[in-house]
Amino acid sequence: NLSMSEHRFLHVESPARIGLETGRLCILAEGREPWFGCVEDIAALSLSDPAISISTQALRVLAENGAMVLVNDASHLPVALAYPMQASTLAAGRIRRQAEWRVAHPNHAGVLWAEIVCAKLRMQGETLRRCGLNGYLRLFRLADRVEPNDPSNLEAQGARHYWKHLFGSDFRRNKRDATDHLNHKLNYGYAVLRALVARHLALAGLEPALGIRHASGVNRFNLADDLMEPFRPLVDAIVCERLLEEAPLGRDEKRALIGLIEHSVIMSDGREYRLHAAMDTMIASLVRAMEANRALVLPTRCRNGGQ
Repeated sequence: NLSMSEHRFLHVESPARIGLETGRLCILAEGREPWFGCVEDIAALSLSDPAISISTQALRVLAENGAMVLVNDASHLPVALAYPMQASTLAAGRIRRQAEWRVAHPNHAGVLWAEIVCAKLRMQGETLRRCGLNGYLRLFRLADRVEPNDPSNLEAQGARHYWKHLFGSDFRRNKRDATDHLNHKLNYGYAVLRALVARHLALAGLEPALGIRHASGVNRFNLADDLMEPFRPLVDAIVCERLLEEAPLGRDEKRALIGLIEHSVIMSDGREYRLHAAMDTMIASLVRAMEANRALVLPTRCRNGGQ
């Protein structure tokens, strides 16, 4: 089975051989016609069957064209992520300035984290309102109170309020080893989102391990985890609107979650972008912020793809 959005998040979930043929990515599966696609159009390739094989040449060309490759476990959640290391000629200089900025400007980092938390709370409020649920006004009020570094931990206060209203008072957010259908679907959608943010960071020549708030020494994607926060409610909305039934994470569910990259987002600059362009805009604003103490451009509202 193979699913793909128009932005080319390619998901392969049955035995197949993947390689290159006449410059195109070729997927061969028993009993099916060969599938061919332009490598330049692929943003990410997700592999979910242990019997999938992929050539080193295909991996190399995917990386050279800025594509991510995800390897998933038996629960269809990523356990490995390959991203392009030299996707930008600006990488060395930008990574050096990025590291210097984080040490030299901790106060500005706190301001940027407050902007991220504020945007996340507003997006959570918009998700509740979009789903026809109560509680969104409190999230908007919390967003107006966020201070640098979020010392009152309004992010956590908002999360408790948000999950209760979105999925009910019995719901508990489980980030790891989830067995219930809601958490499993959320985790899959967040993994897709994280891969996309990491890819855009690599293409911009930034080091994804050097976070604004997240600072784990064993997390290769601290910055991606920072920047994906305001986009998480896009996943939540898909689950709330389309995937609430007690069904496992199957092909249709994964297709719906991958479809989040077809959504349009209203950003804080007042303009509407498709998700890929929104991430480019956000990361470009981060580069400007590190160089000139500017504000981030972050999502404020979502529109479904094509709406």
